Amino acid sequence: MSYVFTRLLCLTLAVSAAVAVGGCRRLEIARERIASLFGWSMAAKEKPASSNGNDDAKTSIEGRELAWFAAKRGDIALRKTARGQLRSAERIEIRADRRVRVSPARVKAFSAVKRGQVLFEVDTTELEQRKIELAEREKQTEIDIKAAIAQADLARKQLTRKKALAEKGITPQKEVDEAVKAVRMAESAEETKKLELQRARREAADASQQVQTANFVSPIDGLVSQIVRGGDEVNQGQVVAVIGAQGKLALYVPADEVMLAAVRKGTAVDVKLDAAPARLLAGTVAEIIAGSGGGMGQGSGGQLRIDLRVEDVTASGAREGFEAEMSVTLASSANAITVPLAALQTNAGKFFVLVSPSDGSSPSPRAVEIGVRNDLEVEITAGLRDGDFAVVAGGSTAR
Repeated sequence: MSYVFTRLLCLTLAVSAAVAVGGCRRLEIARERIASLFGWSMAAKEKPASSNGNDDAKTSIEGRELAWFAAKRGDIALRKTARGQLRSAERIEIRADRRVRVSPARVKAFSAVKRGQVLFEVDTTELEQRKIELAEREKQTEIDIKAAIAQADLARKQLTRKKALAEKGITPQKEVDEAVKAVRMAESAEETKKLELQRARREAADASQQVQTANFVSPIDGLVSQIVRGGDEVNQGQVVAVIGAQGKLALYVPADEVMLAAVRKGTAVDVKLDAAPARLLAGTVAEIIAGSGGGMGQGSGGQLRIDLRVEDVTASGAREGFEAEMSVTLASSANAITVPLAALQTNAGKFFVLVSPSDGSSPSPRAVEIGVRNDLEVEITAGLRDGDFAVVAGGSTAR
């Protein structure tokens, strides 16, 4: 039997010895016996709860509190909180499609932007030079095509003459066959040059388009979630900016195993902004992101994405980057018998409470069954009745 439980049994015996004392002095003397048992001295005395009332009674003993708490009916809830940051629920990443040099950013993070608004200006010197080179290549290819066409026409004329001479027996058939090959080669060269011209024209058009659309612009009306500083080169595929859809915000918070097991997609939560703590925003768990790492969760937990209503975002003035706290009810019980958590004791894996019945009889340990509990109180589902008094007399509390 644990040391705490032995002390409590001794306490019960000490209180029983005081039962013979009548009137209002009964519990007062019991407290004196308890103080003597634990080696305390009474620093102050207050009138204990009467047998007809439900008021709590307290006695200060060497800075430690010996108290009687009435078991009362009421609602109890276990709520869990987590902190996080607001981010856009819909985000568009803007990536560089090639290695380019950009100007310093023309907008700042968390600033509002309009569709088509320039985020960075791109140094188009290289693009302009390539545009000139492609134009020159296109011009030269056109000249080459004309020469190839002339060469093919000449080869066809020679083939016609060779065939006429061969019919008269003047030219051997071998020369005719060679003329046929020459025509084919000339026509093939002409087609090749024509394909080169088509490719050169496409590349020139692309270069012109790249010059015209070289600057990075916002594709939507929204809010800048993140943006690089600029003023230097960016690599192909690098994210240079992230734009979030305006008004559609979500709170991202770390979630431990307890919270992940308790919430579901669609679970309603309350959100309180640090910037407006008096206003509660309605949120809904929209995504449960399992897994740890990257600061997203703790231990083997994960992360929750909580979407906020657009009207709440608008009314509260919430912006991306705001810090906020989320709270969710994990368990609750209505009209439950509750006592302070400090009154709950454990022994050999079982729960008990030191009870002083409302009729004023001596306190005794009583086995109880518990339900919902939080940091302050615990629901007693069996073992206590309305009017019973739970005694907090020190010792280790159940956790």
